[in-house]
Amino acid sequence: MVTDQIDLHAMMRVYAEEAVTLAREEFEVAIDYSEMSLSDADQILVAIHDALPKDTGGDFEEDGPLHQWVQELAVIWGAYLGEVLLHYWRGEWTLNVPADHAEATAVQIGDVLVYPISKVYQRLTSDQDTGLVIFYEEVRWELSRITGWGPRVIPAVAG
Repeated sequence: MVTDQIDLHAMMRVYAEEAVTLAREEFEVAIDYSEMSLSDADQILVAIHDALPKDTGGDFEEDGPLHQWVQELAVIWGAYLGEVLLHYWRGEWTLNVPADHAEATAVQIGDVLVYPISKVYQRLTSDQDTGLVIFYEEVRWELSRITGWGPRVIPAVAG
């Protein structure tokens, strides 16, 4: 249904704008939905990861406040990552994903589904996770290969 998609797009855009605000107000970093801004966003995620308590063994209690906070941050920063993808590629946010995938919210570009919220959650909770820049480059390469498209060239200014 089109209105559901419009609401999802609007909701994810609000979350992404929250990432922009957090970057500016809490980390004094300006991010602008450009590919280049992913490096700054990744550094913020590393700082958050490093500040998380290490005595949890990497496991969070499902209903615990720390787990909920990390999930909320994953949505905010995952929305930002997704919006960066959508600034350069023709696609949309979707909830229509395979039933066997744990994360329901994805960016769909052609036939390719990308899970930016899951990626950010892994970045926040794993010591072994690759950064957003590497992830984005892998996605960009795969999209170019599969779709035969290149990214759209649009201004880095949000709006």
